[in-house]
Amino acid sequence: MWSNFEFLDAGFARQNLATLCPDLILPTLVERLGSSLEVVTEPHKLTASLHSMIGVARSLVTYSEVYPQGQLHVLPLLFATLPGIDANDTRKPLVTLQYIATYAFLIPFVDFSGAADHHKLTDQQHQISLQSSQFSDFVAEFCDRCFSIIENSIALQTRSEVSTEDTNLSQEDSLNKVGMGGTLGVILMQSSLEVYQVASRKIHSFISGRILETKVSGRMAASLAKCVVLARPERGLQTFLPNIVDEINHGLEARTGSDIDDQTKFQILILSEIVCVPGRFLTPYVSRVLPVLDNLVKIDDKEVSELTGVLIMNLLRSLTICCPTECKEQQQLSENRRVQTLECDLILNAGESEGAEDVPPVAPK
Repeated sequence: MWSNFEFLDAGFARQNLATLCPDLILPTLVERLGSSLEVVTEPHKLTASLHSMIGVARSLVTYSEVYPQGQLHVLPLLFATLPGIDANDTRKPLVTLQYIATYAFLIPFVDFSGAADHHKLTDQQHQISLQSSQFSDFVAEFCDRCFSIIENSIALQTRSEVSTEDTNLSQEDSLNKVGMGGTLGVILMQSSLEVYQVASRKIHSFISGRILETKVSGRMAASLAKCVVLARPERGLQTFLPNIVDEINHGLEARTGSDIDDQTKFQILILSEIVCVPGRFLTPYVSRVLPVLDNLVKIDDKEVSELTGVLIMNLLRSLTICCPTECKEQQQLSENRRVQTLECDLILNAGESEGAEDVPPVAPK
């Protein structure tokens, strides 16, 4: 488990063993992860412990008669891993985000601390229900730590002949962007409306009136706003889009010549990300977005032209893409066709059998 090279391969063996004998494998892994979280001078042990717990996530979340107390460790360990999202480390945040996303897939982020008032719960179930009251604080702290990484991520110009406009995300920043956005998306998909509103308010207050460059930190912040809108498009667009459109219009009115301030560029970037929703949710806001596009296409600026192109592409894709929403009718049609095919086969087989009876047998030579 503590090997520098083979701990990933050993994770498959631990996963299978935890499924077969959870009472022999899970207590040791839980204890080692708890001790690794308390020691900050051994990051390798923490990442190895997180990898081990990722593999046994389903066994730990699922109730087992031989290890019933396993479910009691899920939420405390999940809350305790938040310090692993550290802007001063490169590897630990990625493993921590993967750990949180894995367990978020398996548990609902719903506060059911009052379930004991309506249902008869066991002592273990009552303890788990009390632990669920910390979900809102967990999501708020998760957003704060993501904001810390965003604020510490900047576009570095390593060569003087390369313009800052041509700077792209580094590999580390790309992984952080995907990890934060993917993890937040999983949490919001599993969360209740109360927990969702906590994340929505935090991210909205973070991006409102803030100036971030559009190459690194701005893209990370825009990915978080996109996750909030995708989780609940109707509420997300109502929260973000009107304010962003107003700020863009204000920035365009205050510009001098073809120069646009960085805050307006950042708002255009966010707008290009949050329109990536199903078209039926976006249709009521088209009348507010089109005047913005009419003003943006007239601006002679390379960066603004690129952002405007992405905005138009995402907008057209959301409004024109077609996908089935009702699958029952198609399944019923396929079932009817299958029945008709069987009936035809039966009729043909019956006709062949009747025809075979009319043919006289051939006498052997």
